[in-house]
Amino acid sequence: CKLKNEQFIGDFLVTILVGKTLFIEDEIIKSNITNFQSLPHRFEEMIINDQLIVINDSKATNPYATKEAINNLINRYKDYYLILILGGKAINEDYQVLNNINFLDKVYLIGENKNYLKKLFCNGISEFNTIDEVLLDISNHIKDKTVILFSPASPSYDSYSSYIERGNIFKEKIKTIFL
Repeated sequence: CKLKNEQFIGDFLVTILVGKTLFIEDEIIKSNITNFQSLPHRFEEMIINDQLIVINDSKATNPYATKEAINNLINRYKDYYLILILGGKAINEDYQVLNNINFLDKVYLIGENKNYLKKLFCNGISEFNTIDEVLLDISNHIKDKTVILFSPASPSYDSYSSYIERGNIFKEKIKTIFL
């Protein structure tokens, strides 16, 4: 069957293995995978149309989660203009996993660690203080076939009480500006 949540393929494979190990019927496993609903702020596709894709991945509070989200973008949206929004609380984390990702068209940096993060990217970098400022800039320069990925690679505690609050504010701003 065609999966609508391809970014969870590893989880689905584990589900199949566990289901088979526990002798769960194939139709039940297939139904659960086909009807899977991700939790909010986890590679949550908010807008999907021919011209704009917006993904809220506020739960990505470390660089490895963001790297995985970026890999999902590359695999799924090769012909799109790819925008990444990242940054947040400065912590002792190995951000080198994000070093020189050159297939992103634009990177927007926010948060306490933006000065550190800008050293990791070669070009297409803009720095802002708030998500509002970033989204307004994007809306003024939007291109056909654009993907906006909000995947901070950092905790939210420099500006928000949690990734949930950060993700909800991102959602509100997206609705105000793009819908």
